[in-house]
Amino acid sequence: MKRNPKKTQAIILKEAATLFASKGFAGTRVDEIAKVSQVNKGMIYHYFSSKGGLYESVLANQMQQMFQQMQHPHGDTEWDIIQSAAEDYFNYCYFHSEYISLMLWEMVSKWETLNLITIDFENETQQFLIETIERGIQKEIFHSDTDPRMFMSLSIVQIFCFFPLFRHPNLLNPGKGRKMQDSDIKKYRQQVIEQIMRSLQPDSMATED
Repeated sequence: MKRNPKKTQAIILKEAATLFASKGFAGTRVDEIAKVSQVNKGMIYHYFSSKGGLYESVLANQMQQMFQQMQHPHGDTEWDIIQSAAEDYFNYCYFHSEYISLMLWEMVSKWETLNLITIDFENETQQFLIETIERGIQKEIFHSDTDPRMFMSLSIVQIFCFFPLFRHPNLLNPGKGRKMQDSDIKKYRQQVIEQIMRSLQPDSMATED
């Protein structure tokens, strides 16, 4: 039976993402990926040139999916739009654990591979959010000292680093034998988003609170 190249590549990317997320780049072997993908190793090299090329494709695919989720933050005001974007990103991370693991591996490696591929992305959503924050500063909705890129960077890290805390024995771990429930996630999401948005509050609003 003749293989469908697009379908085969999609399967390889999916299985490779799972293994890279679990073991990292160094700990994952091409043989393993070929086995779980049910293809021969040569086919992986044919489509992706190398293990590094496959890893880059996995990260690019993950970033594209995330950006698609974040394409349409909504709201009537600049405050609502930024809060909506933070909630969308939180939800994406919640439902895509492999994305979190891959980003953590990248952070440990000083974002080495991500820096190679981000130049290929024209992230309109990121630019839209930066411009939204700048408008919010001009309208005095946001704190005048807010650095849009710094705010976005810290917010992203705060959200995707939040989820591994559930596995830490002394932090948010729900306890032996107990799984995190949707109600717990909903409560923590509200707290995380409130903390993120609080950092944008102008002095006058913070004083009123």
